[in-house]
Amino acid sequence: MRAALAFSTLLFAVASCSSHQPRPISCNEPSDLSKLSGIYKSSEKLTINQFGPINSSSTWNLKFDEKGHITGEKSWTSNKSVGHNDTGKKVRSDSEAIIGLIKNCKIALVETQETGMAHAELMEDQSIMVSMLQSGDKPVVTMLTLVKSK
Repeated sequence: MRAALAFSTLLFAVASCSSHQPRPISCNEPSDLSKLSGIYKSSEKLTINQFGPINSSSTWNLKFDEKGHITGEKSWTSNKSVGHNDTGKKVRSDSEAIIGLIKNCKIALVETQETGMAHAELMEDQSIMVSMLQSGDKPVVTMLTLVKSK
């Protein structure tokens, strides 16, 4: 009886695992990806660097081509907090060029002058959820939501 119960439990577990197919992401990705081009501003942002938590806002100017290639610039500014620019100088604002790709609602971006990398997802409302990491001497971790400006 115990063996039969164990076997049926195992069979149920295996059947359950195999029946779960990856669900497609519902993000409302336009067929012409260039329609995503524009200026995006942070609506929610959480950042920490080696100095501690950072209170700042971001603006990303992104250009998407029809095939999913991305070029642009991201910038941040803060009245109180301090970060670094690409030369290592302490600053309260900075901007830099970024490049990336979008495919199936997933976005990957890198900074061109520093080690920052971002993984993002296009959401159904066309906002972009971003997790950005930079390791090394001047580490930064940021999670933000970007909303396209009108």
